[in-house]
Amino acid sequence: MTNTILWDNTGTSKKLIINGNNNVISGKNKYSFINVTSKNILELNNIILKNFKTAINSYSGKISLSNCTLTDNTGSVLWYEGGRDLIGAAIYSRVSNITATNCNFVNSNKDEGG
Repeated sequence: MTNTILWDNTGTSKKLIINGNNNVISGKNKYSFINVTSKNILELNNIILKNFKTAINSYSGKISLSNCTLTDNTGSVLWYEGGRDLIGAAIYSRVSNITATNCNFVNSNKDEGG
């Protein structure tokens, strides 16, 4: 990957389905895989997300993971006026609905807060 996928407010709720066929996608310890916002729906199937800062960021989205592995993700810190928000390693969620079925979360941790 060379940048984070930004799936932002489009005015209406949209659904994105990614069937990974067990392929590995690496964030090279620089990026997030995807940012999902504004009630959009993301469905990930049979994919391995590795070496991301935070693999999935969701703000008011709906995330469904099936047969996925999120491994070796490190988390990050988001600075904003008045403070900071510690963002989880595999998934960061705020006001979101997340379902994971038959998934593995391996060696994804944040030293502080996530």
